[in-house]
Amino acid sequence: MAMSNATLDMNITGHLLQNASKSIKLSKRYAVVMVNVSLLNILHRRSDGLRLGELKGREYQGVQFVTIKAREPQDPVLKYLLFILKGIQHAITRGYLKEIFLLFKHHETLETLEVYSIALKYNTEAKQKDDCTFSNLRDATMGVLKCIEKLEKLDKLEKDTRIKFELTYNDLTPFQYQPPGFKHTENPLCLDFDKKDRLVFGQLNTGYHKIYYSVQRKSKKHNLEQIFEEDEEDEIENTPLLKRLKMPETGQGASQSAPNDNPEQNADTGLEEPAIIIDSINISADSELEQPQIIDENKNCINQSPLTILNISLISSEDSVSVAEAPILCSNEADYCICEVASGTFIKSGIDGATIEKIVCHRCKRTYHMPCHGYLSPSMCFREFICVKCSPYNTTDTIIRSIEGNMLRTMARCRLMLYLMFKYEKFQEKLMSMFSDDEQHILIEKFLKYNVINLKKQVDVMQIQRSANLTFNMEDSQFLY
Repeated sequence: MAMSNATLDMNITGHLLQNASKSIKLSKRYAVVMVNVSLLNILHRRSDGLRLGELKGREYQGVQFVTIKAREPQDPVLKYLLFILKGIQHAITRGYLKEIFLLFKHHETLETLEVYSIALKYNTEAKQKDDCTFSNLRDATMGVLKCIEKLEKLDKLEKDTRIKFELTYNDLTPFQYQPPGFKHTENPLCLDFDKKDRLVFGQLNTGYHKIYYSVQRKSKKHNLEQIFEEDEEDEIENTPLLKRLKMPETGQGASQSAPNDNPEQNADTGLEEPAIIIDSINISADSELEQPQIIDENKNCINQSPLTILNISLISSEDSVSVAEAPILCSNEADYCICEVASGTFIKSGIDGATIEKIVCHRCKRTYHMPCHGYLSPSMCFREFICVKCSPYNTTDTIIRSIEGNMLRTMARCRLMLYLMFKYEKFQEKLMSMFSDDEQHILIEKFLKYNVINLKKQVDVMQIQRSANLTFNMEDSQFLY
C-alpha cells in the first residue's frame, strides 16, 4: 500500500483557529494540525537533512513555516515522518496520546543531544473555558510557531544526526494498544529527562485540548530562553524561508550519510538512506492504520506494550498543573514505581519520600516503593522480588492479577496512601490533591467503605491494621519459579 498524506492536515488558517473552541471534533482537528506542523518544522529548523524542493513555505499572521508539497514525497525522512504522524494522529483522535518525544542523537556516541516534547491533555467534560477565545488561541499558536522558527538561530545539528520518536499514553488507553509505526522499547530515552530541566516554550488551549511544548538541550552554547523571548526583527525573519538553509550539493537534494546500523530495517521499509538517520523504529508502508497490533495474552505484556515502559497520565478535566510542575516520573529513585508519583511530588506534599521503604526488582534492577507492591515492610517479602512490570501474568498476588492495567496505578496509590496514613497517623490531603478528580473520588470512597477515615478525614490507625489484608500482601505471594 503506497503511503499518502492526504489525511495529514497541515493547513493553519483563521477558520481553523476560530472554530477550534466550538466543538471537540474541531478541537481535535486543530490539535492534529499543530502536532503535524510543529514536528515537521522542528526537523526543518534543526537539520540540513530535508529536501527543500519537497517543502512549501507558508505564512500566517507574519509567522513563516513549512508544509509538505506532495502526497507521496521522495525524501526518505519525509516518508518516515508522514508514517509516524499517521500513528500519532491515530492516538490523538482516540484520546490515547499523552506525550510525544522527538529525540536527536549523536550518530556515533548515540548520546541524546536535544529532546522536544509535545504533551496533550484532554478536557473530558468537554466544556469551553472562558479564556479560550479566538484571539488568545491565535496569539498562542503564533507564539509557538515563532519559537520554532527561532530554533534556526542555533547551530545546525550534524547531517548524520539520528532521530527517534517515543510516545507515552494516558490511563484510558487499552493496555494492548499500539499506534501503527510504534512498538515497545526496553529502554525508553524519554524517562531520562526530568521535567524540571525542560524549557516550556508554548501552551495552547482550546477548552477541549491543551498542548504544551518543551525542549531540553545538552549544549549550553546558546541561551534558548533568551532567544525565544527576543521580539526584534532580525535577518532570519526577513529572509525568504526556503533560502535560509544551504541547498544540498546533489541534484536530487539528498546527501548520503553513514548507513543505519540496522540494514534489515531499511530493506523492510524500502527507503533510501536519509541524511538524518532514522533510529530504532519499526515502520512499514504496508501497515494498516485501523489495525493496531493485538497482544498475545500468553506473552509478557511488557514486551508487547506501547513504546514507553509505563502507561503514564495526569489527564483530568480540570488542568491547572503545567508540564514543568506535573507530578509524574522524574530521575530520582523509585522512577518506575507503579504509583507514578515522583519524588518532587512528595516534597510538595510535605512528605519525606526517602523514609518510604524501597524494594528492588532482581530482574530489571529498578527501585519501587515497597507499599505500592503490597508490602508494608521488608520482612514480608520472603522471596527475591520481581516487579509486576517484569512478569504481570505470573504473579500469585490475586489483588494485582484481578486488576485491569488502567486501574493498577490507582491500586498502588491506594496502598501508598494507606501506608502514609498509618505511618503519619493523618490523612495526606496535599498528596491526594495531586491525583485526578476521578481517582480522588475512587480512593475516598474506598477509605470510607473500610472505615479507615471518617467524613472529616480523620484517620483510624487501628482500622488500617484490621483491613490491611484487603489491600496488602500479608504473606509473601510473589512469583512462583
